[in-house]
Amino acid sequence: SIMLPGNKRMLHIKEMDVMRFADTTKLVASHSSQYGNWDAKRAMDDSESTMQHTKGGQGEKNPWYYSKLSEAGEVHQVKIFGRTGSCASRLFYGSGCRSSNPSGNYNNANSQGATIRVSDSPCSGDNCPGTICGRITTSNSAQAFTITCPKGTQGKYVSIMLPGNKRMLHIKEMD
Repeated sequence: SIMLPGNKRMLHIKEMDVMRFADTTKLVASHSSQYGNWDAKRAMDDSESTMQHTKGGQGEKNPWYYSKLSEAGEVHQVKIFGRTGSCASRLFYGSGCRSSNPSGNYNNANSQGATIRVSDSPCSGDNCPGTICGRITTSNSAQAFTITCPKGTQGKYVSIMLPGNKRMLHIKEMD
C-alpha cells in the first residue's frame, strides 16, 4: 500500500508494478551436466559469489540450464548474470578461458552466443524447447544481460542454452 500522510494531499500514480519473490528453496533447477559441486541451484541462490557449471574439460554439445517456475504464467523478461573474469568468453564461444570481455558480435545461432527460451516443457538431451525470448550475442564488462520476451510469452520453464559443440555453461544468476 501507498499512503501520503497529512491533509489536502493527492497521489498520482502512472504505473505500479508489484513483484512477487519466490522462495527459491522450493523451486526446481537443472542443467545438462554438472562440473564438481557447482549444482544448478547455485544460479538461483541470490548470490553472485556462486554459480552453476556444466561439464568441464572440453565441454559438451548444447549445454543448458533451466529453472522451473512455481506456476506457469507470462514471462516478461529474463536477467542473466554471467561469470566474470577470464572465463566470461565461454558464454559466447568455446570452452576455453580467453577473455573477460570478448569484443565483437557472436551471433552464429549454431555455435555462438546464448539462447533464452520460455516453455511448458523442460530441456532434455541437447535440446531446449519453447519460445525464444532472445539471444545474448554481445559482451559487456559486468556480464549482466536483460532479455525482453515477446509480448504474451507463457510458460513454466525458463532456459538458457549455448548452441554448438565443445561449449561450457556457467552463470551466476538467472532471474
